Amino acid sequence: ICQHLTPLEVLSAVLAAVCHDLDHPGVNQPFLIATHNHLATLYQNHSVLENHHWRCAMSCLWSSGVLQHWEYDDVTILQDNIRSLILATDITRQYEFISRFTHYLDTSTLNTQDATHRHFTLQIAIKCADICNPCRPWLVSRKWSYKICDEFYRQGDNERQLNLPVTTLCDRYVTSVAKIQTGFIKFVVSPLFHTWHRWLNTTLSTNMITNMKNNLETWQKELEAEENERKLEIEKEEERLEVEGGEKERRMEGEEEERLEGEEEEERLEGEEEERLEGEEKERRMEGEEEERLEGEEKERRMEGEEEERLEGEGEEERLEGEEGERLEGEKKKERLEGEGEAKERLEGEEEERLEVVEEGEKERKMEGEKEKVECGIRTEGECGREEECGTGKNGTGKVEERNVEEQKSNLEEEKVEERNVEEQKSNVEEEKVEKRNVEEQKGNVEQEKVEERNVE
Repeated sequence: ICQHLTPLEVLSAVLAAVCHDLDHPGVNQPFLIATHNHLATLYQNHSVLENHHWRCAMSCLWSSGVLQHWEYDDVTILQDNIRSLILATDITRQYEFISRFTHYLDTSTLNTQDATHRHFTLQIAIKCADICNPCRPWLVSRKWSYKICDEFYRQGDNERQLNLPVTTLCDRYVTSVAKIQTGFIKFVVSPLFHTWHRWLNTTLSTNMITNMKNNLETWQKELEAEENERKLEIEKEEERLEVEGGEKERRMEGEEEERLEGEEEEERLEGEEEERLEGEEKERRMEGEEEERLEGEEKERRMEGEEEERLEGEGEEERLEGEEGERLEGEKKKERLEGEGEAKERLEGEEEERLEVVEEGEKERKMEGEKEKVECGIRTEGECGREEECGTGKNGTGKVEERNVEEQKSNLEEEKVEERNVEEQKSNVEEEKVEKRNVEEQKGNVEQEKVEERNVE
């Protein structure tokens, strides 16, 4: 391949090899993404470390001033080559490159005179250089294997400290160096270098394949020793646990017996406590029932008292209503008597007027009789013949006087009867006034009793 490489391709390959891990942070890409590192954001989670390495390389070249003397086209080619070569070291693209390389070899289409094929062989070369540590002699390879594993373990410690899921490859408590190197050689290094040796087949590639196989065997032996040692430790631990388990089992049996005894004692105490509580509950229930019974009796007595009071109130109301009725009847009677008194007075007035008229008539008759007597004074008794008519005769005069006396007696009797009626009416009015006062006093007493009841309530 060297006979076809241009000086610019050689320089690009050397600079890419020197700078392929420039400014490496000591952690892998998943860690940068999980911690939201600015590099992951800058390169959008795509070949984060590799993009950072080639850009750092170009920054150093521009800062040194070397590229200021170059032609623009040469600088562009140099930058493209360095970028492409360093990006090829992304381990996630391993299968892509091996598949393409195998295809070229199987079809014998790899042409080193073609610039594209030459650049591809340089990408495979830098990939081999990146992971060639297992192909070195054992002492050198072992030393660098421990150094790289220390870096892995530091990342695992950081993940644990940040409460992130710890990567299995980086967990010092789970994965040993021998286990890491065994898996790395089998699944990553061996496929790439066997394909490289298939194409190159030089003394160097043969030695590298031999060292890789020897180192793999050594790591496998160490891994077997670790596993045997781990098994022994597990067996010892199991024996220790068995011994301790026997003692622990006996101790646990004793504790279990004590626990069971304690539980029995607790159950017995709980039973006694439950019986006591049930007895107390029963007593409280009986007391409650007794209180309810007493309250019921009290309520019945109170209701009986209220019923009696209600009945008394109704009787009092009936009595008051009766008294009120009597009072109203008295008032009506009084009004009737007053009406009768007025009628009597009216009758007396009329009687007086009648008597006055009678007296006037009597006077007039007397005056007429006197006049007739004067006119008939010359006549003797029996001469006129009209003695009966005018009453001037002996018998006529006597009859008139008798009628007048009888009328006066009758009038006196009527006056006495009327006087007695008036007295009776007056007496009735007085009795009605007394009854009215009694009713008013009773109403006042009732009102006072109601006020006292309200005060009591």
